[in-house]
Amino acid sequence: MTSDTPIDALSMYRTVAAELTAEGAPFAVSQPGNAATRRMKGTQDSLFDVLDDLCSRHADRPLFDFDGEVRSYGEVASDAARVGAALREKHGITKGDVVGLVMRNCPDWFTTFFALVRIGAVAALLNSRSRGPELAASAADVGAKLIVGGERCAARLASETDVPVIDPAALGELVAQGGADDSPAPGTGEEPAMVLFTSGTTGRPKGATIAHRNMCAAARQLEYMGALGMTIAARRRGIPAEAIRQHAKPTSPLLIVPMFHISGVTQMMTTMLAGGTLGGMRRWDPAVAIDLIERAELTQVSGPSLVMADLLGQPNAVERMKSVTSLVVAGQASPLALTARMKREFPHASQAAGWGMTELTGTVCSCSGPVFDEHPGKVGVPLPLVDIMLRDADGNEVPDGEVGEIAVRGPTVTTGYWGLPEATAECFDGEWFKTGDLGAIDKYGLLAIVDRAKDMVISAGENIYCAEVERVLAMVEHHHEVALFGVPDERLGERAIAAVVLAEGAPAGHDAAAVRDHAKAHLADYKVPSEIVFDLGPLPRNVTGKVDKPALKKLYEQRHANAAA
Repeated sequence: MTSDTPIDALSMYRTVAAELTAEGAPFAVSQPGNAATRRMKGTQDSLFDVLDDLCSRHADRPLFDFDGEVRSYGEVASDAARVGAALREKHGITKGDVVGLVMRNCPDWFTTFFALVRIGAVAALLNSRSRGPELAASAADVGAKLIVGGERCAARLASETDVPVIDPAALGELVAQGGADDSPAPGTGEEPAMVLFTSGTTGRPKGATIAHRNMCAAARQLEYMGALGMTIAARRRGIPAEAIRQHAKPTSPLLIVPMFHISGVTQMMTTMLAGGTLGGMRRWDPAVAIDLIERAELTQVSGPSLVMADLLGQPNAVERMKSVTSLVVAGQASPLALTARMKREFPHASQAAGWGMTELTGTVCSCSGPVFDEHPGKVGVPLPLVDIMLRDADGNEVPDGEVGEIAVRGPTVTTGYWGLPEATAECFDGEWFKTGDLGAIDKYGLLAIVDRAKDMVISAGENIYCAEVERVLAMVEHHHEVALFGVPDERLGERAIAAVVLAEGAPAGHDAAAVRDHAKAHLADYKVPSEIVFDLGPLPRNVTGKVDKPALKKLYEQRHANAAA
């Protein structure tokens, strides 16, 4: 067989997947109970065991390169042991305690996170882009005993919470004092490992609890995905998989997504499983990014469309990014023109699509390489540990080809929302987690995402939940009606547009700048609407009295068409 032999990519994918997960195979799947107990061979029981094993296995390799600061796996593990001891001895943090972690992507994030996992604490990954009141509310919701925050984040929190807030530098001072017991006391199984915050349609961030079981299952499944891709590549070339494994560079991504996102955690795990290097920077700068890609020989770039467009716009981008073997537009659909350009300028770099969410501990469907090329617009087939069902409004399974709400079950599904039993019950139907996303499965068994039942805008890869922004805008007494919606944008994916209808007697000087200033006082910068319009009222509503967002978008589009005429 040669690389020129016609191959049905999806058939080969399924054949190899079946071989790798069959009884006795390296990733054999068993199910001792319900779907939540489904398990791959080789899965560990504690996230600490996973991280500790990988740090030992790759001790001398660089784990990250942040703006030129390089630390090895072994160094990070050693520092984490001392930081964990300091947290335990100086701050009384013990197994099961919740500790908020809020800082930009930086070396201290990894050291602190690893330390929390080591001592069995629960890492609450707070959004470092949020305002002080938002951060304080999330920390209070999960009962944080301590918050470790970067300087800017700590300043925002100082007057908003009674929870002690310490800078990572303070941990460094405690580490230098030494003398504390650094023996691990990790969590396991159903015990919570971390909490990640995801806004719902009510607009209030909810803490999705990710248990050790969830993370260990997800980590092993990520390892399976790597083996699957390598085996398929070898068969297409007619060579042993070991030949590719020996010569391939380990996965080393440009870390763009913040580490308070599940995709950040997933990218960290994928990198560590391969013994690769995370290339990071403290803020997005395409010139700095392409320097980093070239210097650290990074192999993967995954991010929103604006990242790809910015990088491709750099001088000599193709030559300087020659180490890149994978280009993925993540977080939103890729503009067709950009996808074509990526394929044209990087013909040997694979592209991919996928679908998942925080509550599912990351990706549950994946589509890459030849399958992606042969089935554009699809996000792939379910991974071995999960089941997917598309259901109608009454909970009945819909036939293939018809649109339904996606429900998922399996060991990577969250154990629930921290401290919110009603919200947890609302999202579960027995074993099935109701995602709120709408999809359709084609005749090949591939999933396509049709729409988002959840009302949100995805701009520059960030989820902006409309209800949250609308709640803030509605705080202004002379805002009679408010609605947020998204419109397509070539660079950002979507732009968030706020329609505001002013009440009679509103101040004459209340304009778009005033609305934006109010939003900035209560929301993270990326949630502030990029445009505010006042002439779309009264807002169109459906038969239930809710704002008809599709009709509102049409009004906005007509408004722009008239202005351009």
